[in-house]
Amino acid sequence: MTHDEDDTSESSDLRENTSVKIKSPAPITIKRVAATCGRKTGTITSPPCQIRGLCTSAVKSPHPDKVETGGEDACFVRKKCLGVFDGVGAWRERGIDSGLYSRRLARLTSEFAALNGPEHIVRALKWAAKRNEEIGSSTACVAALSGTQLHGVSVGDTSLGVIRDGQFIFMTNPLQHSFNFPYQLGTNSDDRVEDGQMFQFQISPEDVVICASDGLWDNVYPDQILSILRVARLKYQDLNLDGCECQHCLVMKEAATQLARTAKNNAEDEEWFSPFALQAREGEAEEFPGGKMDDVTVTVSYAMEETDLRSWRR
Repeated sequence: MTHDEDDTSESSDLRENTSVKIKSPAPITIKRVAATCGRKTGTITSPPCQIRGLCTSAVKSPHPDKVETGGEDACFVRKKCLGVFDGVGAWRERGIDSGLYSRRLARLTSEFAALNGPEHIVRALKWAAKRNEEIGSSTACVAALSGTQLHGVSVGDTSLGVIRDGQFIFMTNPLQHSFNFPYQLGTNSDDRVEDGQMFQFQISPEDVVICASDGLWDNVYPDQILSILRVARLKYQDLNLDGCECQHCLVMKEAATQLARTAKNNAEDEEWFSPFALQAREGEAEEFPGGKMDDVTVTVSYAMEETDLRSWRR
């Protein structure tokens, strides 16, 4: 999915090819740039820049048991805004497909943002949550570019991270009532968009923004994500491209594909000590050996300068 498409995603079997693996977790340090980030707010500032758009690719890979229904994740991508939504699987025990709720939530949010502008992305999610008549519930993370400011909100454990100069400089905090019980919007939920983590920061050229469902974050460590992005850049670094698809977009597409593939491979590995297993141990929950099989939805965005966009539109 490129940055000017909406409400579509690439679904494919991402389990076969080689993925990057780290057999033991390493300590992760997130280098924050002039940042303050609390439980529900986060702000990053950086020098002024000329950002004119995001080049985004998205990949969606459903749980093997949910391929026929398309899984419970949903996403949308527009020129200056995006969102990822994860329908809560517990509704299946009641015979309800929460994917219907998450997809409707994504569609309504996208339509509101299209009509009112990306600067109203948080308002769009609030409006969508009130208008969604499907039964179910979903986590959500939405973000939009307004000038040089990237802003949005994360509700639950669908999260967003920003990479600059090869390091994570910002990540939203997963919001959970208890282990594996995330904040969620929808039927019978008291959680509201206002309860999520609001964030806003000034983005710089060449920043990479990753927004993904917990199917990624529960199975892939930040160091792995950085390694996959580096490999994707190396693959296309020597290309001198003309035409409608720029080098940056190819890198984002490769990174999104490999991130989803690695998440699926790790989820199937019974010996993998996953981030989810680590969280379970730290939360004194029952042991969860191996990865966590789940839907995986990943969006990877590149902050493009005006010169990048001119080249891309030739």
